[in-house]
Amino acid sequence: MIDAQRDPVRVPPEPADGDDEPRHRLHRLLRPSSVCVVGASERQGSPGRAVLANLLAAGWSGPLLAVSPRHRSVMGIACERRVRDLDTAPDLAVVAVPPAALVATLTDLAALGTRHALLLPAAGATSQAAHGTGAATPSAATAASALAALGRSLGLRIVGPESLGLAHPAIGLNATVSRSRIAAGSLAIVAESSSVCAALLDFAEGSGIGVSTVLATGAGIDVDVADLLDYLSYDAETRSIAVHLEGVRDARRLLGALRAAARSKPVVVLRAGQACRSDDDPVAPIPVTHTEVLACSDEAFASALRRSGAVAVDSFGELFGAVEWLGAGRRVRGDRLGIVSNGAGLAVLGQDACRRYRVRCAALAPVTIAAVQADDPTAALAADPLAAVPAAPAAAPTEPVSTRVPGIAVTDPGSAGSP
Repeated sequence: MIDAQRDPVRVPPEPADGDDEPRHRLHRLLRPSSVCVVGASERQGSPGRAVLANLLAAGWSGPLLAVSPRHRSVMGIACERRVRDLDTAPDLAVVAVPPAALVATLTDLAALGTRHALLLPAAGATSQAAHGTGAATPSAATAASALAALGRSLGLRIVGPESLGLAHPAIGLNATVSRSRIAAGSLAIVAESSSVCAALLDFAEGSGIGVSTVLATGAGIDVDVADLLDYLSYDAETRSIAVHLEGVRDARRLLGALRAAARSKPVVVLRAGQACRSDDDPVAPIPVTHTEVLACSDEAFASALRRSGAVAVDSFGELFGAVEWLGAGRRVRGDRLGIVSNGAGLAVLGQDACRRYRVRCAALAPVTIAAVQADDPTAALAADPLAAVPAAPAAAPTEPVSTRVPGIAVTDPGSAGSP
């Protein structure tokens, strides 16, 4: 039985080196001091080139190391031939090597002292990578488990495989293979699917939305959405979180992390794979993610998700709308919505939508109506919702509302915010 009221076991933040400020256990992953690209390449379209180009374009000012068996330098960055040739251990290793070289690469990174590795798609063929050979394994799930076990044995936290990457624009970190320009802001994006993460970044760029942290977990064999939510609930730079879920391995832990994060900031969740087998279609295949984890779960999970305090959305369009709203940084003060329109018919449609989604409409105060009439004495007004209708009979039905009216409505004491 799922209980959303219980929190996950939260590991206390670790003390920072050289000071008394506590830091989360994923601090050096999500805010690294140094980065190494293993598998740097000059080949156009390769992940090793794309991530190095993004790091340079984002203005990364920390130590930037590179490893390439074929090049002495890539894009002006000197390369070592092997990981073991590096002089220092980077906080974060971004790995884009062939599957056959992955196990040896991770082993060498751990021996060097690196504790966090992000596996890009070039390193993501888990069906082969788990044994470091080109031989196929019985299933991707078995190979992923073997790779996760290797990471645990080495003391190495792994993001991926098949991760789009990690970005923290405020510190000039863009260790992704995304083509989008990622601006700094207060919205965190956490996605299990790299393609969904890339789409959200495209939308954020086009809408002028800045982000605090971006991470696509990919196959999520180690670091997962629950880990990231735990970090983001502490992160002062993050004011809201957008989450995309596919598979659910540990529902109790995930729901606890969602509940903890939602206590301090808005969290919006799009969950894929909800079109599960039903009585109407008993032979329909159950959705499976690329990690072979069942994407759908029972109604108990959906109900617990609603009780966690997070807001569940049902479509990509709704998630885009939520990202746009969260990225704007606006916060409502209550549960009543003010409506401003230039016609009564349009205002009533807004009211109908509120009733459909169980949102209460604000009855605007007389002081608000008086302020609007002072701004435009010719307007005929209705208080609930606010319809500022031009009084002149010849006025066009689409006559614009004064640009000051929405600002006046927002200050209404009975409204939580007016669109």
